[in-house]
Amino acid sequence: MTDKTNNVLVVQNKPKDHPFKVIVEVVRIHALRGRLCYQKFSCSKCGQRLTMETPNVLYKTASCDQCQTVTDIEKQGCNFMLEMHNKTLEQVYRVIAGKEDS
Repeated sequence: MTDKTNNVLVVQNKPKDHPFKVIVEVVRIHALRGRLCYQKFSCSKCGQRLTMETPNVLYKTASCDQCQTVTDIEKQGCNFMLEMHNKTLEQVYRVIAGKEDS
């Protein structure tokens, strides 16, 4: 979908979480390569999507800033945001597709 006013591509997908142990290993690999990863999870009560402020640290539990519910992230699963510097969007897609080293 393209936003006609700003000519920006807008992607609207439901967040997908993965098993905690899998995310730990993937983030570890990225951190060893000098990249910044920020843990993301959804509140188990209100569904608010939250991002942790500290890069390359994964928490097993966390509380929601809206409803204060503590979510068991280790049980529920999570994902992460990867910060990649000095790459064009095309280069990022090539890395994701495995056609270029990061």
